[in-house]
Amino acid sequence: MGDRLSDLNLQEVKYSAGGGMRLALNRKERLNLRIDYGWGLGQSLSNGCIFN
Repeated sequence: MGDRLSDLNLQEVKYSAGGGMRLALNRKERLNLRIDYGWGLGQSLSNGCIFN
């Protein structure tokens, strides 16, 4: 990160892919369940799952 646009380094861009699902448990109270899974692509493969 940086404070100026010139600090942006496109040579070190890190790619990722993933998907998720949203379930409305209670629309009136705006209560939702969110599940996401993603993969980080690069020199080493990383992945993760998030429940929210």
